[in-house]
Amino acid sequence: MKHEQKKVKVAPHNEGNYLVSIVLIFAFLAWIVYSSRPASSNGTSPASAAQPQETTSSTSTSAEIQSTNTPLVSNYRAVLLFERAADLIIKFIEQIQAGQIVLGDSSARYPYTYAFPVAMEAYNLTTPPAGLDQEWKSVTTVAIEYNKVYNLLLQGKMISTADLFTLKAFRQILTNYQKMVELNLAYSGRGPEFLATEQQAVDQLLQAKYGDLPVPTLVP
Repeated sequence: MKHEQKKVKVAPHNEGNYLVSIVLIFAFLAWIVYSSRPASSNGTSPASAAQPQETTSSTSTSAEIQSTNTPLVSNYRAVLLFERAADLIIKFIEQIQAGQIVLGDSSARYPYTYAFPVAMEAYNLTTPPAGLDQEWKSVTTVAIEYNKVYNLLLQGKMISTADLFTLKAFRQILTNYQKMVELNLAYSGRGPEFLATEQQAVDQLLQAKYGDLPVPTLVP
């Protein structure tokens, strides 16, 4: 059965105290345990996924994402883009809190937030591979929460230290999902060289979207 993904527009969120409910905390803990097992190769039911929609970017990522040869590979590249965008947002918030960037400086903000609409366009073009429907719902939750933060940053709103900590916890869900997809790719015969090629392709795609503006370097 072909997986279908329901797209739901997420409105900008204007309240400062917006992240983490008890349900999401327990969902995160359950996900950490669940992600340690290999995904089944047989799909079950289509995922019902809420989609953050971005209207501030005119980029088109469809050709790059759809050029990949399987849904699993396409999904992998989209998640790599999402992880990169999440890391840039986290770095931007950390620099604001450290006094290295002025919150209202849009020119300083742009390099750290521009990757997010690019990643979300790729995200909206993907569907969960067979056997990863439930795991993809966790990724969707992360996308929705980062979309809220993205909109707050565009409005010049401050992100609290507690909310930054929560963002980092959500970021770990993406890492867990990436590892699960990599495990499935390994089962299909795609080894470390393939993964390295995909990482490089994501870097090149993102830099192409940025044009002459360098993508900020993130030091591990």
